[in-house]
Amino acid sequence: MPPFSEGFIKYFSKKKIDELRYIVKDAQKKYPDVVFFDGWKAEGFSDLDFADSSHLNFKGAAKFSTMLNDVIEELESNKRNLRWNFERKISIGRR
Repeated sequence: MPPFSEGFIKYFSKKKIDELRYIVKDAQKKYPDVVFFDGWKAEGFSDLDFADSSHLNFKGAAKFSTMLNDVIEELESNKRNLRWNFERKISIGRR
């Protein structure tokens, strides 16, 4: 899941967040080898990284791609399954 702007997140209802949690957890039970990357609360993004409230612009997409690459490299090097964690905060610039 990509990051969203703070303006978008603050209007997301708790009910919708709970529904999303349920859907993802249910999918993980059915497909335990699939990794869900939760970038929705990713740190390091500002309004300048968004084309609108829910879509990254070119700069934001490049940042997000770097984050995804880091997760893929971590999975490959550790051979472990990173489970979806809704509250996990992921930041950019770990290298």
